[in-house]
Amino acid sequence: MRKKLGNLKTRMESWFRLSPFAKIGELTIPWIVFIALLAWGWRVYDMFHAIPYYGDVLEVVWGIAWYGDHLLDGQLFYFPRIFQPEGWQVAVFGYGPGMFIPLLPLYKLGGAAFAYNAAVLVSFFIAFAGMHNLARRVACPSSGATLASLLFTFWGFRWLRINGHLNILIGSALLPWMVWCLERGLHSPRKSRRWFVVVGMLWAIASASSFYFILIGGLVLVGCVAGRFLSHQINWRMALRSGLISTFVAALLNLPALLFFVKGNQAAASPFYDIFYLSAHGASLNSIPIPYVFHPWLDSLARWLYQGPRNESGVGNFGFAASVFALIGLRRAHQDKNALPALLLTGIGLMLALGFTLKWDDRPIEWDVLGPVNALVWSLAHRLRPGFFPSGMPPIPFDNAILMPGLMLAVLVPFVEGVRVLSRYALVAAIGFFLLVSKEVGRLTLPFARVIVGTLLILQRKVSRCESRKFGFAV
Repeated sequence: MRKKLGNLKTRMESWFRLSPFAKIGELTIPWIVFIALLAWGWRVYDMFHAIPYYGDVLEVVWGIAWYGDHLLDGQLFYFPRIFQPEGWQVAVFGYGPGMFIPLLPLYKLGGAAFAYNAAVLVSFFIAFAGMHNLARRVACPSSGATLASLLFTFWGFRWLRINGHLNILIGSALLPWMVWCLERGLHSPRKSRRWFVVVGMLWAIASASSFYFILIGGLVLVGCVAGRFLSHQINWRMALRSGLISTFVAALLNLPALLFFVKGNQAAASPFYDIFYLSAHGASLNSIPIPYVFHPWLDSLARWLYQGPRNESGVGNFGFAASVFALIGLRRAHQDKNALPALLLTGIGLMLALGFTLKWDDRPIEWDVLGPVNALVWSLAHRLRPGFFPSGMPPIPFDNAILMPGLMLAVLVPFVEGVRVLSRYALVAAIGFFLLVSKEVGRLTLPFARVIVGTLLILQRKVSRCESRKFGFAV
């Protein structure tokens, strides 16, 4: 009798999985949940005359209007400048023409506010679809793919970008697609070249929106390819082929933007940031595993656990439950060779996001024993890059602080001091981190347990509502 019931249950489950209703639900339910969460947080109902916040968003809509009024009217003489009549070089503004120019049709259609709002919403759709496809590609179940895409898309570190960081929204939305195309190329030898070309194109588009993604995209490429190589899924020829083709295409397409950047910096004569400024914008260790500091329900708990500033150095929060499942995924890594790329992305991103020194509540953790080691590291850094490391001996607090690998990045990579917020390297970690979490949730045997845990993770990531403001000044 028990055997018959078991066979009946198996047949019913097979019928349900193969039925048209199951297929329709598999396609529609993820998007229904996504749209519901987006509608909950997005409160800009007048797309043509309102914006999500006041702040950095004003600079972006002003820039969109300036480009629209000058570039489309043929006034190319003013192309390198913005915010007339004083003028502000785009190179020091943080938004390249690669982000403004594609928005000009939207500007002509509905104005600057409409162009900004539409671009923000489209970026969320792109991010969700890309992460969902990537998760399915790396063997996450349907529910796990939905969870991974929701966690990545509405991660607080991405959501806060609606206040004016449209370039980061666009660039981060393209990262899952970049990894997806890379995976397709690495496992399709006959078609690998065309996939790697697409990877380079996506990398170039992200970098043209924000030069942060020159390095962020490169780290994503290295993490994925190295993970497949170290797990013996590709040989060194395929690894080298993927890197060279993708890098060549990205460099070729980004050359005009890079020349524009160099020319603009020369005209503006703007200095780069010093080591103290950059160190202050790295993440703190205790800010990573806590809930979102602007969470509508858990913000008090998050602010008690992390008492540093609530700026970008402290809002790369992954949450308690997600961190636990990611650690479980770390323990299972030796059993799943497909997990190595996700592990490398997570490790590389988090290590670099912590900045130059290990911090707690935005204060460097010091250990007197490290004094001689730090002096040796600083002496080497000063010899290699005397402009960025002006003295031969480490100043306070670098003399006894726990130095992080990101400091060596500043030694070995030219112009890295042009990067202002080191915590943004957490965007690299987010892809691998949420894939690890979703895979572990998918391993839960009971369906209701997966639903409960998934709901808990989504609620813990729940975004704060934006504040719709009227766009009330002339451009």
